[in-house]
Amino acid sequence: GEAGRGRRSSEYRVWVGIRKRCTDENCRLYPFYGGRGIKLCRRWAGKNGYENFLEDVGRKPSALHTLDRIDNDKGYRPGNVRWATMKQQMRNTRRNRRITLDGRTLSLVEWSEVSGVPYKVVHNRLNKHGWEARRAIFEKRRSE
Repeated sequence: GEAGRGRRSSEYRVWVGIRKRCTDENCRLYPFYGGRGIKLCRRWAGKNGYENFLEDVGRKPSALHTLDRIDNDKGYRPGNVRWATMKQQMRNTRRNRRITLDGRTLSLVEWSEVSGVPYKVVHNRLNKHGWEARRAIFEKRRSE
């Protein structure tokens, strides 16, 4: 049953990962989490931490969902996390640029959906290669 999924569930693995990144100084990702002040709330860290986490956050809606912090500078706690797809997370990220072309303002992710050019390609064209926005978004890729 439900409890049987318990410790092997993907939700459990997510919770273990969060705990590790926020509290274990030997974790390779610690500098980006615990090391920069991103904390795991007491309710999710202490006794019954996983059960509380699951109660507050719920099950993953699908295999495509990952846990997202709504405010990137705040910790893992009720009200600051949600299950989101990568697309939703890219729209939410503080790094996500908004670009206006012909009076239409969209995020880079959305422009990439409109043009059919993959997000990573558009992103690299703008940031690594300094392309002008319209060209970066709409120029079709040569077959590599």
